[in-house]
Amino acid sequence: MSRDGGASWRKVLDSPSTFSFADFGNIAVCIPFKTEFDESRNMVWKTDSFTYSLDQGKTWSSMKLENQNSIPVMMTTAKDGTSHHMTFLLFDTKSQKYIITSADFSNAFSRKCDKKKDYEVWYARQDSQTKEPVCILGQKQKYNRRKQDADCFASTLYEDLQVISEPCKCTVNDTQCAHGFIQDKQLACVPIPEVIANEVCTGKNLNRKIKVSSRQMILGDNCKGGFNIPKNDYTLDCREIVKEAQRDKIKVFEYAFHESVISYVYLERDLENGGIPDETLLVVTKSLVLYVSYDGGARFVQPPSLSAAQGNIASAFTNPYYPNNVYVVTKDGTTYFSSDRAGTFDTFNSPYTTSYGGAPSYDMSFSKANSSRFIWYYKEDCNSIGDCKVSKAAITNDNGKSFIHMLDNIRKCHFADSIFDSKHYDIRDKRIICETKRPSEPLAKLITSVDYFATDGDVLLDKVIGSTSSGEFFVAATLKEDNSLAAFVSVNGVDFAKVQFPHDIAVTRQTAYTILNVNSKQIFMHVTTNPIEGEQYGALLKGNYNGTMYVTSIRHVNRDDHAYVDFESVEGLEGISLLNVVSNVKEIESKKGRDKKLKTLITHNDGATWNPLPAPLVDSKGKKYKCGKDCSLNLHSFTERDDPIRDTFSSGSAMGMLFGLGNVGKELKPLSDPDTALFFTSDAGTTWREIKKGRYMWEFGDQGTILVIVSSSEPTDTLSYSLDEGYTWKDYKFSTSKRVVNDLSTVPSDTARRFMLLMRNDDGSNTALSIDFSRLQDRQCAVDIGDSDNQKDFEYWSPQRPDLKNDKCLFGHEWRYLRRKASSNCFIGAAPLSEGYRHIRNCSCTRNDFECDYNFELASDGTCKLIKGLSSKDNSEICRISPGTLEYWEPTGYRKVPLSTCEGGLELDKWASHPCPGKENDYKKEHDIGVHGGSLFWVIAIPLTAFIASAAFVYDRGIRRNGGFQRFGEIRLDDDDNLQLVEENNTDRVVNKIVMAGVYAFSFLTSVKRKVSAFLRRRVLGVRGENSDAVTSFFNDRIVDNDDDSLFRYADEEDDAREIDSFLENGAENDIGAADDDELNAEDELNDENPHGSA
Repeated sequence: MSRDGGASWRKVLDSPSTFSFADFGNIAVCIPFKTEFDESRNMVWKTDSFTYSLDQGKTWSSMKLENQNSIPVMMTTAKDGTSHHMTFLLFDTKSQKYIITSADFSNAFSRKCDKKKDYEVWYARQDSQTKEPVCILGQKQKYNRRKQDADCFASTLYEDLQVISEPCKCTVNDTQCAHGFIQDKQLACVPIPEVIANEVCTGKNLNRKIKVSSRQMILGDNCKGGFNIPKNDYTLDCREIVKEAQRDKIKVFEYAFHESVISYVYLERDLENGGIPDETLLVVTKSLVLYVSYDGGARFVQPPSLSAAQGNIASAFTNPYYPNNVYVVTKDGTTYFSSDRAGTFDTFNSPYTTSYGGAPSYDMSFSKANSSRFIWYYKEDCNSIGDCKVSKAAITNDNGKSFIHMLDNIRKCHFADSIFDSKHYDIRDKRIICETKRPSEPLAKLITSVDYFATDGDVLLDKVIGSTSSGEFFVAATLKEDNSLAAFVSVNGVDFAKVQFPHDIAVTRQTAYTILNVNSKQIFMHVTTNPIEGEQYGALLKGNYNGTMYVTSIRHVNRDDHAYVDFESVEGLEGISLLNVVSNVKEIESKKGRDKKLKTLITHNDGATWNPLPAPLVDSKGKKYKCGKDCSLNLHSFTERDDPIRDTFSSGSAMGMLFGLGNVGKELKPLSDPDTALFFTSDAGTTWREIKKGRYMWEFGDQGTILVIVSSSEPTDTLSYSLDEGYTWKDYKFSTSKRVVNDLSTVPSDTARRFMLLMRNDDGSNTALSIDFSRLQDRQCAVDIGDSDNQKDFEYWSPQRPDLKNDKCLFGHEWRYLRRKASSNCFIGAAPLSEGYRHIRNCSCTRNDFECDYNFELASDGTCKLIKGLSSKDNSEICRISPGTLEYWEPTGYRKVPLSTCEGGLELDKWASHPCPGKENDYKKEHDIGVHGGSLFWVIAIPLTAFIASAAFVYDRGIRRNGGFQRFGEIRLDDDDNLQLVEENNTDRVVNKIVMAGVYAFSFLTSVKRKVSAFLRRRVLGVRGENSDAVTSFFNDRIVDNDDDSLFRYADEEDDAREIDSFLENGAENDIGAADDDELNAEDELNDENPHGSA
C-alpha cells in the first residue's frame, strides 16, 4: 500500500485481495481470496473474513464473515469515498447463492476531526530526492489530510476533498512546441513539415520565408512571471518545408533476401473482382526458395503450405486469364496450386515420370474458357531449338486431379477458344491445335483435335517450321519444295489460307521472321532482308483484314541477333507505334560502314505512314539543341532493354504517356554517350520534353498520376517522382548508402501507389525496397463517368497526329479518354476510367485513312506507287472467294486502314467499280444506271422546278423591288458605287449580291463580245460583198463609249422596265441585228478603195 501517490510502498497483506477505501482513505477494507484443496485434490474456497485499517494502512484488524465458504465478487461504497459504510457481494459455494453483507464503520470513532489539530499538509507531487514539492502546469498542488494516527472521521458525506494550488514561476517546462512544431532530441522545437506545408506554407506563402514562434504556453498552465516565450524565433523556408513534407509522406520498407533474386512476378489484377488493385508479388531466389509479398514488397513471407517445396522449386506459372491462380512446380513434378493469390496451396503430381534420368522441364498452357483446364507439358533433354528426346502433353479439366494423355513428340498446343473470335466463327469448345515433331524428322506437323486426340487428329499443315498466334489470328510457316518459305493464316483454327507476301520480299528457309505484338486488328510481321550478323534489318509487313495479303509498311527496320525487333505499340491506344530504322543502309550494303545508324519513327495511322519523332526545343537545362534540318528525337528500343517485356515505353493505364531514353540529333547515339537523356510525352508522342540527363529506369503508378524514375547507370540513393504528368520533379532519398538498382517495378496494370526497388548489395545479394507513395495525396479524385462536362479532377483527352495538331481525328473518328488533370492533387485508385471512353464522331476520310495496297509501297513524295517490275492484284478474285459479292473495285494503289471508321470525303481506294460475273443487272440497279420512264421525268422536273423558283425569287426580291431592269441599265462600267439597293435583312443582301454579280458578269461578257466582233469585222471579215452585212450583224453589239448610253438599250426608255417580258422582247429587237450604220459605212468606204478586198 502507498500513501504518497505511489512514490513509496509497503506490504500489508500476504494474499491477493479485493479492496476499497472510505472516509477519504482513512478506512481501508480488504477481502482476501483464500483457497484449499480437499482430499480429492479439488480446490475449495475458504474466504471467511475481511481485513480493515483505520490508520491509512499502518495497522490491520480482521472480522469474521457469517458465511465461511464464499467467493468475494465485489466491494463498493460511495463513489466519492466520503461514506463510512462498505458493502460486499459474496457468492456462497455451498448454496450457490449470492449474499450481500454490509460493514458499518460509523462507530469506529466518536468524533469528527479538528482541522487545526488532526490535519497535515500533503503535497501531491514531490521530488524523490529532495522531497520538495514539484510544480506541474505552473502550480504546486497540496491537500489537507488527516494525520495517520488521528482517531477521528475526516469526511462529510458527499463533500469533495479540496485541492489547494500555489502558483510557480514560469520556466521553459511551462511551455510546449507551437502547433506544427515538435521537440527533437536536443529539446528544441522543430517544424513538422506536413502540418506547416498544409496550414502555413500555402497560397502566397508557398515560396516565402516566414518568421514564427516555435513555442507557446501549455493550455491550462497557471505559472506567474519568470520565463518569457521568445517571439518569431524560427524562420520557415516554405520551399524547403514543402519538399520535406512530401518526403515525409513517402514510406520505405526494406527486406533483405541475403542472396540473389533470380526471378519475380506480380499477379495481374482480378478484373472479375472489380479490378481492385492487388499487389501480390512472387520472388524466387538463387537457393530456389519462393517468397510471397501481399503488399507490393513491404513484407515477404514463405507460405507454410510451401515448406516442403522450398529449395526444390523448378518453376512458377501464373494463369493469364485467371490471375488468382498460381502454380509452383518442383523438380520432381510435384505442383502446388493456389486459387487465392498464393494464400494457400493444394498439391497434385505430374502425370509423367523421368524416362532417361535426364533433367525434366515443365510447361503449361491455359484455357481462356475454363479456369480448371490446362495442358501439362513434360520434356527431357531438349536442345536450344526445342527438340527433345522426350516430350509429352496431357490435359486436365479439374486443376490436376486427373489427366488425359494427348500426344507424344509435342512442341506446343493452343486452345482454339483462347485465340479465335467465337462471336463470328464456330469455335468448338474442345478444339486444340498442336505442333508435333518426331526427333527423327526435320520438320513439324500442325494437327488439330476436338476429342483431346482420343482419335487421330486432323493434319492442318505439313513441313511446319514454326507457328504462333497474334491477336485473333494463328500463323504458321511451312517449307516449300523450292526451299522457300510459305506462310498460312487461320481465323478459326480449321481453315488455313496462304499468305501472299509482296513479290519483292524474298522469304526463304533461312529468312527470319518475327510476329510483332501490336495494338491493332491486323498482323504485323518483320521479315529479315539483311541477315548478316551485326547488320540485321528487315521489312515491316502489314496484313490485310484477314491476314492473308501483306504490304510493306516500311523497310530497313532494325533487329538484333536474336530476331528481336525495335518495334513497340503504344499501350491502350489504337494504331500508334514506334520503331527504329537503319538510316545508313547504302553504306552498309556498299561495305563502307558496318555500324548501323538508327533513327526513331512513329506512326499515328497503324503503319500507313511513318514520321520522325519531333524534337523538343530545349533540353532539361533550358538550352537549345545543336542540330540542323534532320534534327529529331531518337530512342533506344526493344533490342537494348534488360527486360523487354516489362520495360516498355508506355502503360495501358497511363493514357498517352511515354518515357524513352535517347538523344536529339540525326541518329541514335550509344547509351553511354553523354547526350543520352530521359524524355517524356503526355500526348502519345506529339510533343516531348527532356526530363534528366543520363540513363534512368521508369515506372507509372496510379494510372499515371505518379511517375517514378531512378538512375540505372551508377549506384544511387535517390529517386525522382512527379505528380503532375512530368512537368515538375522532386527528389527523394530512399537510402543512407548508394547502391546499384537492378530493377524498378510495380504491378503490371500500373494502378498501385507502391513501387519496388531491387537493390544489389556489395556481396551480390539483393534487397527489396518498397517505396510507398499512398500518403502523398490526401483525397481520392472525384469522377462522374456520366457527366462529361462537369469534371473537377478529370479532363477528356484526344490523341492526334504531330503534323495535324488542330485535327483530332485518328482512324476516321474522334475519341476521348478520361484522365486526371495534371493540376489535381488527388489519387485515382480503382476508379474505372476506361468507362469514361467517349466516341465523339466519325470524320471524313483523308489521306491518313489509307495505306498502300498489295505490291505498292510508299514513295518519298508520300504517294503509293507500284513496285517496279510488279503488277497490282486482281481484285475480281473476291467474286470467286465470296459468291455473294456484287462488285469489285479496280486497284488504285491504296486500301483503307482497317481501324478507320471514316465516312465520305476522300475515297482513294474506290475509283472505278465493276460488276462481278453474273451480277450485271443487280449492279445496274444498285448504282441506278440507265435512267428512264418515271425516273427520267423526275431527273428533269426537279432541277427545272428548283431553277424556276429560284429565278422568280431573285427577280422579285432583287430586281423588281429595286426598280426593274431599267434601273440596272443605268449602271456605268466605272461608276457602280452610286447605286443604292433596298436591303432590309440578310436575305436582301444575299439576293442583291447575286443580282449584281450577274450584272457584272453580263457586262464583262458583252464587252468581250463587242471587242471580238469589231476585231473580226476589221481584220478578219473585212471583205467586200453582200455577205459582209450578214456576218457583221451576227457579231454586232454596242460598246458603250458615251456616259449617257446605258448598258441595256430599249426602243422606248419610257417602257415599263419592271416587266421581264418587255425586257426580253425589246432587248431582242434593239441589240441583236441592229447594225451600227456609221461604223459599217466607214468600213465600206475602205473596202471601196481596195477593189481586191482583203484576206
